[in-house]
Amino acid sequence: MPAKKIPLHYFDNTHQLKSTVICLTLKFDDVLDADMLHESLIKLIKNDHWRKIGGQLRIGLQGRPVVHVFSLSEIQKGEPVVKFSKVHHDMSMADHPVASKLHQSTYYPSAQPGVEQFRSLTGPNARPTSFEDYLSRYLPQIFLHIVTFSDGTLMSLTWPHTMSDISGWGHIFRAWSGVLAGKRWNAVPHLAGYDTDVLEYFGRTRLAERSLGAPIDRKFSSKVGTFARRVEHAVQTSQMKSRLLCLPRETLDMLEEKTTHDMILNHGVTEMDVIKEYLVSIACAHMGSSDRNVVIHGSLDLRRHYPTLAMKPGVYIQNATLPYVALVPLKTVAEDSFGQTAVAIHRAYELQRPVQQLIAIAQLLRTSNMCNELPVLGDKDGHHVYFAEWPNVRFHTAIDFRPAVVPPPGEATTGNTPNRKGVGRPSYFHSDVLSKSALHDKDVFNLYGKDNEGNYWIGAVLHKKAMKNFDREFAVPEAGNGTN
Repeated sequence: MPAKKIPLHYFDNTHQLKSTVICLTLKFDDVLDADMLHESLIKLIKNDHWRKIGGQLRIGLQGRPVVHVFSLSEIQKGEPVVKFSKVHHDMSMADHPVASKLHQSTYYPSAQPGVEQFRSLTGPNARPTSFEDYLSRYLPQIFLHIVTFSDGTLMSLTWPHTMSDISGWGHIFRAWSGVLAGKRWNAVPHLAGYDTDVLEYFGRTRLAERSLGAPIDRKFSSKVGTFARRVEHAVQTSQMKSRLLCLPRETLDMLEEKTTHDMILNHGVTEMDVIKEYLVSIACAHMGSSDRNVVIHGSLDLRRHYPTLAMKPGVYIQNATLPYVALVPLKTVAEDSFGQTAVAIHRAYELQRPVQQLIAIAQLLRTSNMCNELPVLGDKDGHHVYFAEWPNVRFHTAIDFRPAVVPPPGEATTGNTPNRKGVGRPSYFHSDVLSKSALHDKDVFNLYGKDNEGNYWIGAVLHKKAMKNFDREFAVPEAGNGTN
């Protein structure tokens, strides 16, 4: 197939996504063959439409960004479709000054130091940290950096958010694992939406229905308060704090015990709804009680909720998520009565996931200049908390790198992959935003989900006062260190 310039799809070309460069780091408790992983990723990219993820970002006609997709012959001649680097340390992770600080599960809820401390292990210094870097330096979209130790591997992938949301990466990992396992080219799933934006007209239709996420108009008295809070917010933006939160199984059991049958049977509340309430209640604990709303942002994956995508064959490697919002009075969040916030969150999800509401929120986003600024949804005067939801990606099952496992010296002669649990699969992962994103001054939780031991992990970037609440709430118990 020839080279091609493909304009960014409409919902990829937004201010928020263009402002975000992501690094995903996965820890494996096996030594992996770095070259084998790199070569299998290149082999995947050579498959027909998969060449798009190996393209380069450039400025096209009328200033619109495009993906320059190389032809197969250009790739075979050496055009870089992945920027690859590798490092080996002849020591265990526990003996390395930085890797030894990787987060560990705890028997109690813990707020552990932020992930930015590991950047020396997650990529070369020259990797891109902005959308402009990609445009001006003609770089591949994917940077693959692999660090091996005597007892494990760290694999980091850096990419611009314009390329794909995290659900798209779940599809990439499944296809990559298939190629690594030796599956034939025709077993690799078709990459849909290669040069046709399936969402190009989504939200352009005329609707009588109003989006439930539409901004709420405030009275003058509230606008005065809004202005005062914006001044305070501007002063505090440099005081954002990063942590990785671990909720052990015991904490999840406690939350389950507090969840009533009425919440589940009559309101459909899920574990994720309850976890969101738990986190929001702690994050807002310093705010007292007032007439303000807490605006809780979630995400809806159109691959699951929009029939046009859900029923078509192939996989979509693009940004295909839309927001939904729940407005909860701060008084409700601050009350001791458990469950009201979780019920409100789930109700917002149920009301805003029907197709007509998806179209309505898409229409609202199109008219809110989202290509140039971050849209404000719900109550403009409210306190906004954002949740990025990862559990449906299921990295622990999507990734199967067993063919790349280097057997330990004692097992090398057998030629068999070790049969212990979790071989070739990540035991831990975290994400890091390398750029100054549009959400850099917002309270954001990344819900990573459960590890193999049932502990729930959350990445958090919060204002200083909100993070102090977690540091106090999750203070280390005095008796023992509590680590697993």
